[in-house]
Amino acid sequence: MKKLFLYVALIFAASPVSAREISIPVRFDLSLIRYTFIEQFFNETGEKAVLLDDGRQCQWFYLVQPQVSTVNGKLRIISRADARLGLMVNDACIGPKPWKGYLDLYDDVQFDNQTCSIVLKLVDSHIYDDLHKKQLASGKLWDIVKGRVHERLGVVKIDFSDLYRNMQELLPLVLSLGGPETQNMLQSMKFRDIRIIDEKLELRISFEVNRPPPQAAGAPTAPEPALTAQEQQKWNQNLQRFDAFLTFVVKRLARTKRDDVKKAFLEVLLDVRYELAQAVIPTQPGEPDPMLPLFIKTWERLAPLIRQLVGDMPQASAMQYLSFIAAGDAIAALNAIGPEAGFDLSADGLRRFARMIDPSEVIDPLLYSTDVDPELRKLFGLGPPLPPPNVLPEIDLNGMQQPQPGQRQSASYGGAVHNALARLDDILIASAWAGFDPEDLYRLNSWVPDKSDVPVYLPMMQKLLEYATDKALTNGKLESSYNQLFGQMVMAVAWQESCWHQFVKNGDKLVPLRSTIGSVGLMQINERVWRGVYDPKGLLGDTLYNARAGCEILLHYLIDYSLAKSEHKLPGGIDNLPKATYAIYNGGPGQLARYRLADTKPSLKKIDDLYWMKFTSVREAKLGEAADCF
Repeated sequence: MKKLFLYVALIFAASPVSAREISIPVRFDLSLIRYTFIEQFFNETGEKAVLLDDGRQCQWFYLVQPQVSTVNGKLRIISRADARLGLMVNDACIGPKPWKGYLDLYDDVQFDNQTCSIVLKLVDSHIYDDLHKKQLASGKLWDIVKGRVHERLGVVKIDFSDLYRNMQELLPLVLSLGGPETQNMLQSMKFRDIRIIDEKLELRISFEVNRPPPQAAGAPTAPEPALTAQEQQKWNQNLQRFDAFLTFVVKRLARTKRDDVKKAFLEVLLDVRYELAQAVIPTQPGEPDPMLPLFIKTWERLAPLIRQLVGDMPQASAMQYLSFIAAGDAIAALNAIGPEAGFDLSADGLRRFARMIDPSEVIDPLLYSTDVDPELRKLFGLGPPLPPPNVLPEIDLNGMQQPQPGQRQSASYGGAVHNALARLDDILIASAWAGFDPEDLYRLNSWVPDKSDVPVYLPMMQKLLEYATDKALTNGKLESSYNQLFGQMVMAVAWQESCWHQFVKNGDKLVPLRSTIGSVGLMQINERVWRGVYDPKGLLGDTLYNARAGCEILLHYLIDYSLAKSEHKLPGGIDNLPKATYAIYNGGPGQLARYRLADTKPSLKKIDDLYWMKFTSVREAKLGEAADCF
């Protein structure tokens, strides 16, 4: 396996070497402390801790629902208190009446490296009545029960040994180190500098990494030869492995009940998949390896989202997630101190990393499958899988083509072609999907039209797109006032992406229309981006399946991005919706605002302008202009 960082490769050759300390912060919300108290002490129904109970309703002291905050660098734990300290005489309880108030505790926070635990030591305590005031009665009560409180809550520990073990096991796999330097680095690992910052606890993990001194410039080395076919295949496998890893992680993270965080995780997955689809295999010496920057950029977006979840978890789950965060931060920190040299996380390293998030999962985190995944569709809000596709046997799904449609010759319409083209707008406007004939679908699934076919082909395709649009709207949650706009967007996207073509001819074979980055068919749906959401055979070989998939994707982007982010409330109004939605459809969620940004690349600006021209034609009932692209 390749080494992740150049300094790692030089450890064994350079002398002398210097040791540099790497320090990684692990931050977590105070809710982890609260969960710890609940699990260890307040574990009765209703988050109740029983410090005294005679079972006869005469003597009891309960603490209920602890809350955690910080004051002057200390933890403050305050909880409701419910007590009575009576005396049983002849089966009757005499003495003070039941009392309600609050217990206020203050803890110092330390870390014990021997037990690998955060230690909370009780340093001060107070008891107040129900009005948060100290009264004589509450003071006497406190004199009696204080010993029990300090005995039970005097020292609280949060075990970090799993996090330590996970880091010890992962780092050698990630960095592919070897020899005594590896052991020295791992043995130097320790926790330190625990402190309270902005209502969070921060614990730093530090370890020493041997790094060689800067080397004097020498004679230039010979460039590496271009990648062989086998190396290019391996490169593609690495891209698939990273996709599988990220999909595994995001699916588990997106199971949260917090819809805002779930959508953010799914947005990361889509953006990364769009980037993976654009990733070009290096073919020339010296070309940069994009995998490490992509990993770091992905991690910078994931980590803050995961930290938001930790605060809502019980201690055991929180420690799993903290281990995952610490490991990702370690990779980023190590990258920051030296240039990369062929980023290549081993399969074992990625598996170990992924399983930190879900140690009980038996499925291989690196399994790259193109099967439809119902859970992934559900997370995206797309519902059950689409009906199985109907692919005709004469379609060559694996065939390659030059993306220029229109080799079929047709004499069926003879001299009527010119007149039909002249009235094509009227024909298209009158189209109604309700009359869609299954025989038309069979024909569309075996047809590469040329310009002479347009008077028949375009109305037939329009019916199919209207049918797919209606299906998407029926299953979706779009406000009805936007239905017409969405239908216009579908027509314009099919025009822009494929000139309303699903297939092209390659010699005497019918093959799916395919772009250089793997987008296919009528709606040019990228197989890598939507892996697990749609059946690849359907996208490639079934025009209606491709149309329905494209409509689902476009509707998802319109509802969950353009409308959700209120693009229509910006200058430009409702026209912003088709512009923003197509920008996402073309480039991923991260491209939503590109249509209105001054620094958008000219190439992307041109794509968006071409789409807007087509959308305007559709809106003005000039669909017949689509004939020009045949």
